[in-house]
Amino acid sequence: MIKEALLDISKGYVKVFFDGNPVDSIYSVDGITDDESGMKKIQLTFLAKEVLFKE
Repeated sequence: MIKEALLDISKGYVKVFFDGNPVDSIYSVDGITDDESGMKKIQLTFLAKEVLFKE
């Protein structure tokens, strides 16, 4: 679980940080809602040239 999510919109675009670490390739923030436990649920869209799956 992420302890702190920061959505910085101070420069006119969204920068996302999870626990103080920047997250690259954010395309959009699609929603922020509360779940049944009171935690925040953040829906993000990322851009990627390739998506790999490990089974």
